[in-house]
Amino acid sequence: MNEATNRFQRLDAKRAAARNATHGVSRADAEERRDRRHATWVSPTRSQPQGSLILDQKTLAAKAAALNQRQMEPEPTTAQPPASTINAIVEFWLYRNPTFFNSPFNGESMKNFLAKAWHERGVAPSIELMDAGFAWLRANGHLETDPRIPRKRGEVARASAPRIFEYATPEQVEELEQKNASEAVEKRKREDAFNRTLSLDELRSRAQTARGAVSRDALLRFQG
Repeated sequence: MNEATNRFQRLDAKRAAARNATHGVSRADAEERRDRRHATWVSPTRSQPQGSLILDQKTLAAKAAALNQRQMEPEPTTAQPPASTINAIVEFWLYRNPTFFNSPFNGESMKNFLAKAWHERGVAPSIELMDAGFAWLRANGHLETDPRIPRKRGEVARASAPRIFEYATPEQVEELEQKNASEAVEKRKREDAFNRTLSLDELRSRAQTARGAVSRDALLRFQG
């Protein structure tokens, strides 16, 4: 019993000593301890909580960059107008601009201009866009003039022939790449089939010719 009483007394004495030590801390020391604890929480090297996850600084930076990029990118535009709407716009624009020589050459340049504006900038065909395209194509030599209209007196003839404004849509580029790949495969198959009909010496000779190799006899004949 005395031993238990002594044990309880020792615990009471320890708690009393802890209380005395706490009361002995000055206000300045308490504020300093609070500031150190706060600095630990806001340290840039400490992981930051995101909902139920804890993300490191690299992940947070990547997430912030992705959000900024998403904000900078333009919102996706609406679907391209149907062909009937585009044809109506073109017909109305041609009616308003009788000076435009509606030849296959000029039609191709104007069509490519509209396609580039749509696929690269998301600008749908409109009267205003066709006005801008007409002015730009004419100023940059991508439209031909009507040969039936005589040149005015004193008017300087164009120094160079007009060039069609060329543009390939992403679909056309993909189709061309697939076509080139198919042709390359077929060409390789024909070459392999032909090479199988040759002897080893003929194959070696063709390989040397392809590499531009010069035989010893040819070198001696060249040196005389």
